[in-house]
Amino acid sequence: MKTILINGYTLSVSFEDGAIHLMSDNALWNLLSDNVKTNVEIVSNAILNEYKGIFGKALDISLKSLSVEILGHVYAEHILALVDRFIQKLNIDVDLKKIIRNCSVIDCGETDKDGNRWFWNMLTPIYDTIVAMLPSGTKFRQGGG
Repeated sequence: MKTILINGYTLSVSFEDGAIHLMSDNALWNLLSDNVKTNVEIVSNAILNEYKGIFGKALDISLKSLSVEILGHVYAEHILALVDRFIQKLNIDVDLKKIIRNCSVIDCGETDKDGNRWFWNMLTPIYDTIVAMLPSGTKFRQGGG
């Protein structure tokens, strides 16, 4: 596990040939809470540069594909955390914590290592639209998650 310092936040990332694994933790969430588009692209660029430094070759994932995947995981976890708190208040017996735990590491791999790469690549043409729809200035994990 390597750490990458961005704007005062320490992000944890592990690297393997053809894939990266980014911890979806408070540091990442808080970094993305302000200026989402700029910060997710800074994170993605830092990861891609670190990967190239480690392996001597580029990770075959575009900046936009990596960025949209990071955002997809971060915001999915946020929504599930909100739903989980709501259903707990209603005493509904559904356990979303397992799904939330599965969001704790964002696994991003090249096409031959990541069966979902096609999905994130498909979203890249509408990347700017997706980013524009996301809330900004939100401390995602304030009060839970």
